Amino acid sequence: MKEYLLKPRNELDVALPELGAVRRILALDLGIGSYGIALQERAGEGEARQFKFPVVRSCTLPGDWAELKDVRTTRRMWRTRIAHKQREHWLRQVFNETGLDAAVLLGRQISSSKVLQNDGTRRYVLEKPGDYRLEREFPPKVGEKTRDGATSDEAGSRTVFCGAALRCLLLLGKEAQITVQGRVLDPWQVFKALHSAIQKRGYDPRVPWARTVSVSKTEADEAQI
Repeated sequence: MKEYLLKPRNELDVALPELGAVRRILALDLGIGSYGIALQERAGEGEARQFKFPVVRSCTLPGDWAELKDVRTTRRMWRTRIAHKQREHWLRQVFNETGLDAAVLLGRQISSSKVLQNDGTRRYVLEKPGDYRLEREFPPKVGEKTRDGATSDEAGSRTVFCGAALRCLLLLGKEAQITVQGRVLDPWQVFKALHSAIQKRGYDPRVPWARTVSVSKTEADEAQI
């Protein structure tokens, strides 16, 4: 417990000690789940010394007081989203540099800041919907009416949209692709296959979309030799 000596209440406490000067000591005790406060007043000297506690209080803090769990979760989600954005930007750059910019699929465009709503609240709003080819996971049935612009003819109903399936077809080759959807994968399907693959962090420390250079201790030691 730490003690703080308070200033005298008035000038008499200092100028006239013979009249019974009073010393006040404030003690604070801050624990993990509680805190306490005590004010002691001392008067007199020697055997005539007297003690008095006009204020003695303690309080138990709620169990979730200053809890950082939600803050850590929010920070982790935000950092994960930033990492995803870096990977997506790198993939789009690769396709643009190879002349396949038409195959690049863009997701939903959300406002960079919260927008004032009619009810007085502020929320992030959708500025532009994403490409249905990127957001769809299953093809429409033949003749089915779609709201996102997907074609529902015979060829459209056989189109593969699932990212995992596209990755498998990309590895299996042309014969498997023709068997499944009647044609080889379109460039946008290759983009979606890679787009879904890079959402996972992986184990390679030298990824091209990394914001900082990561070098292991072994590599650093080898570079010094």
